[in-house]
Amino acid sequence: FDNGTFIGIETSFFHTRFSNKIVSDYDTNPNQIIYDNINGYAISQGISTNIDFNFPNGLKIITGASLLDNKNIENGRKETPFLTEKFTATWSVSYKIQAIDLNVDYTGNVYSPMQLPLLSALDPRAPESPWYSLQNIQFTYSGL
Repeated sequence: FDNGTFIGIETSFFHTRFSNKIVSDYDTNPNQIIYDNINGYAISQGISTNIDFNFPNGLKIITGASLLDNKNIENGRKETPFLTEKFTATWSVSYKIQAIDLNVDYTGNVYSPMQLPLLSALDPRAPESPWYSLQNIQFTYSGL
């Protein structure tokens, strides 16, 4: 833009097929995690978009989001692996307060629910995680 503002947009689609994936078996013995090569194949596919904003006043905003579809296919049966979210997003907001030589950074991410392994049918925990987010604020003084 003529005022010095920059906006960048990037989108990618992906599709990957794995024939040598190592999978974890939580069901055979709930007290163990058994690792083995997949007897079939796995697919990881989705779409990812990132948007960057840089403003002349020093404000920078970066956001990104991904929609994911992960499947293990064995003996013609499709299953979503444990511990695999369907949506993730990240963000970063940065601003320098010139008058006091202070940088302020706010970053974070959010994850959608995912299937969780349980010990047995009597396990009182939820079989799916809630939405969760990690967020950070950082102040950096650069005046010295």
